Formats: sequence, C-alpha cells, structure tokens
Amino acid sequence: MKHIFNFKPGSYYKNQKERLKLRLKWFNIVKDTISIKCKICGFDEVWHALHFHHREPEDKKFTISSMMRKKINKINVALMKKELKKCDCLCATHHMVEHRSKYDLIVDYNKIANVIGFKDKKEINKYV
Repeated sequence: MKHIFNFKPGSYYKNQKERLKLRLKWFNIVKDTISIKCKICGFDEVWHALHFHHREPEDKKFTISSMMRKKINKINVALMKKELKKCDCLCATHHMVEHRSKYDLIVDYNKIANVIGFKDKKEINKYV
C-alpha cells in the first residue's frame, strides 16, 4: 500500500509556504475586486480578521476561502470575481452580529429559556 502523506523533513513547512504564496496571490485579485475593509466600521488592520459575507445566502455558490485554495486560472478568477460581487467585506465581529440578527428571527428564546432554566429572553440576552 502506498502512503499518501509525505513525511520528508521540512515538507510540511514547504507546503505551508506554498499555500501562503497562493493565498497572497488570490488576495491581490480579491482586493482589486472588492474593498478589503469592514463595510460597517472600516477595520482593515488584519486581513485574517476580515470575512466575506454573502448578502443573499441562497445565491452563494461557494465560499471565498474555498476558492483561495484552488489554482489561479482564468476560469477560477472569473468565478471568484462574480462571487465577490455578491459579498460585503465585514470584520469578524460585524460578521457575527450580522448572522446573529438573522438567527434571532428563527430562534424561539422562550423554549431555550425553559431548557436552560432562565425565565425569558431578557435573561438569556445577558449571556449571548
């Protein structure tokens, strides 16, 4: 049976270096397409803390981060640019706030309160 992992010394770091180079090349393509700062607060100091939020989740074909792991070619670049036009760049905090507001519409806080022993939604909001 042939091993699928390459355990040669230093190979892990070589692969990580290649992945980082690929991500940086994709990042340059992304920043030419969409503003790389939080649309709400303007945060732009750490690009790892920025997320691409799909405004209409049902129109989402793929995540931006998944495409950043693929080869850069004309087809992938065109797909990426098309997908980015459906997104807003948000900092991690505002991305969570955006999703929380949507989850609030479907969460029955009274049921949760009963299960965990709180009286009502107000008491839960102290912790979430």
